[in-house]
Amino acid sequence: MLEQATFNLMLACFVAHELDAVDKREWRLIFILRTMADNHAGALFTLLHIPLAFVTLSLVFSASPDVAYYSRLLLDVFAMIHLYLHWRLRNHPENRFVWPGSYVPIASAGILGGIHACYTAIASSTVG
Repeated sequence: MLEQATFNLMLACFVAHELDAVDKREWRLIFILRTMADNHAGALFTLLHIPLAFVTLSLVFSASPDVAYYSRLLLDVFAMIHLYLHWRLRNHPENRFVWPGSYVPIASAGILGGIHACYTAIASSTVG
């Protein structure tokens, strides 16, 4: 139950960050999108999140326990990498995540991803 709550909270932090990311024009930090005009890059950034969210949600809530387990673990790792990338880009001239409230969901997702990955590893090592 704690494992599920940790994962769901991490996912909620990602959703909150993505809402903020549109407002902050995060596509200006992404290699390919930053070369495009703002209106095109913003539309593409937003539209690409539809299949991304669909695939992610389908995998992490899969009826197959193995698919769900490894997908959640992969999302945990991505959350930690995502936090690291935002930290590395904190001084980028196009970075608009300057309000501390913008970093709360990013940092929370990364920290919760690490906690969930550890919890999952410990729980799976005690099974069997």
